[in-house]
Amino acid sequence: NNVSPFSEFFDGFVPTLEELQQQYGADEIYYINKFEEVLNQNIAGKNKIYYNFGDPEIDRQIINLASPQFGPTRQIINSYDIVEELRLIKSPEEIELIQKAVDITCDALIETYKSAKTGMNERDLQAVVEYNFRTHGSNKNAFQCIVASGRNSCTLHYHHNNSVIENNVTIVLDVGADYEEFAADVTRTIPSNGKFTDKQKEIYNIVYEAQKQAIEIIKPGIKFNEVHNKTFEVIENALYEIGLVKDKSKNWQTQLWYPHTSSHWVGLDTHDAGSYTENGTSRILKPGMIFSVEPGIYIGEKTLELAKKLPDSFIPKDELKKYAEEIKHVFEKYKNIGVRLEDDLLVTESGYRNLSEKAPRDIKEIEKIMNAN
Repeated sequence: NNVSPFSEFFDGFVPTLEELQQQYGADEIYYINKFEEVLNQNIAGKNKIYYNFGDPEIDRQIINLASPQFGPTRQIINSYDIVEELRLIKSPEEIELIQKAVDITCDALIETYKSAKTGMNERDLQAVVEYNFRTHGSNKNAFQCIVASGRNSCTLHYHHNNSVIENNVTIVLDVGADYEEFAADVTRTIPSNGKFTDKQKEIYNIVYEAQKQAIEIIKPGIKFNEVHNKTFEVIENALYEIGLVKDKSKNWQTQLWYPHTSSHWVGLDTHDAGSYTENGTSRILKPGMIFSVEPGIYIGEKTLELAKKLPDSFIPKDELKKYAEEIKHVFEKYKNIGVRLEDDLLVTESGYRNLSEKAPRDIKEIEKIMNAN
């Protein structure tokens, strides 16, 4: 509504319509109390209204105005599918803003490498991340930080961030800054005491190699699911070599330890709009698309117990029992090691650009930064 002196007195400076129009590049801008009047002007003589449903109050108003008691009823078509298709290819201006969000995120991760110590609380590292987001120009997180240490590193969407960080454990840092409403989503895994153990290195290097090989195949013309398939292939073969997979014809043996797909679109939302398929098949990558590549391995202490509760259609109980016995010693060796690596990739005319290359992933580089002091 029109701004009153009382509003500014209590709530602070309110920009004028002209200032808002300049800030957002809108063709026209109105106070909300003009909504019905302006909408009626724009739908006059129209049979179809394209509208992106999502706000219950505005949804109701539009439905009421489009379906009057007297006069023609208009067809309302949800424009979400059209809009999400437009959001798949980023403009140069959008790419620049996403790169800024990613740069802020990478800078924060590097500072977090320097701060991480055994005995800290996970929330202390979250504070380091978010402090650096703010001081580098981000007003808010793109999503709630994940700071998951020890056995928590094996929980994909761990959000408690309140455990004391123990000695010789991995810490998964899945974080993203928001910059001008665009998101970043970057994940790194670091050792709690500044040096990876040999067992942690084994699992880390599998994930690192899976991500590396998947990133290297990115270019226009390949299918979106080829990226995940490459990560799965590398992880499955490596887990077979160390004994956590016994039969590569049974995908569930790999899926127990790598239970998610590798990628999602990144943009205005962390998991951005846009279908992953087109005409019934995996979408073809095109220049301007931005998506994550985030393989992971999670040797959770409760994974095998939880697997018993899954339906036989996913894992036959007799096969699971035999498998659990066969991998018992290997499972105990790597138990509670969780590793995930995630980068944001831009598809270019000739291949790809890793927007988050700035945050080191190489073991030696991570350890060097963590032990610099």
